Amino acid sequence: MAAAVGRRAFCFDGTTPPTSHHLRNYPSVREHSEWYASHIDELLRQGLVEAYDSKQHGPLRNFAATINPLHVVSKADGNLRPIIDPTASGVNDCMTKLPCPLPDLASILEHLPFQGALGKRDLASGFHHIKCSPEARRYMAFRHPTTEAVLRWVVLPFGASQSPPIFVELTNAACAIFQAECDRRGLRVKLFCFVDDYIILGVTHADVVGAFAVMDEIGGELGLEWKTSKDRGRNEHLRQLDFLGMLFDTEKMEMRISPDKRQRYAADVRALLDAAATGPVQRHLLESTVGRLTFIAR
Repeated sequence: MAAAVGRRAFCFDGTTPPTSHHLRNYPSVREHSEWYASHIDELLRQGLVEAYDSKQHGPLRNFAATINPLHVVSKADGNLRPIIDPTASGVNDCMTKLPCPLPDLASILEHLPFQGALGKRDLASGFHHIKCSPEARRYMAFRHPTTEAVLRWVVLPFGASQSPPIFVELTNAACAIFQAECDRRGLRVKLFCFVDDYIILGVTHADVVGAFAVMDEIGGELGLEWKTSKDRGRNEHLRQLDFLGMLFDTEKMEMRISPDKRQRYAADVRALLDAAATGPVQRHLLESTVGRLTFIAR
């Protein structure tokens, strides 16, 4: 299934991205050059990126119609995430915009089983489940952070504007397949998927355990890999579960902001107010805090 979805990654709207072999990597790459180089070398070893070889690929333009600058950002858990910037190269502007349907978290509350059991799990290496078509790869090239060698992504890269909706198409399809098999086996569960995060709502703990087994078995057939270290609810009967920062409770039958997220949001607001008291604040900090407050209001 991943390969089938990958054949349409990426779709362009008829316009051709400009040649951008002149763009260079961002300063953030130099700051983490040793880590970045090691990371890229590992991706190359795994076959997730491929290197330009003039004997194999011919002229550089055949391998890389566009070379995107590299960037690195910090993830919520403190780790680093390598991304390319197809916006700077003009590639993102030429992509066909795809829908990215995500269920409202409140919809989980509507299906919450009274005194039922809960479980959750995450996909590992999310975007790497989907391969790009050979033609699309020509627009996903970048320069090695230390050697300047030209490489390109074989799988969906972080940074491309349509990577999330293409990946969501895969995970939503997988969720529907999991649900159908759970129904066929008589498991009283409801599954929801938010990008690469799955939540299981079960009438009993046995139902949830059965759903985990379905996701293991069918997920393996689909070529999906799970972060089993993050599985919750498989070995214990959970009536409360933190999912995407919201605490779901099958005893009180409610959804509320988890204590950890509440504390983080309060700290962010305090930091913004303290910064504003001494001078101008950066726009992205203001937008980020407003976004969190909007989330709470909703």
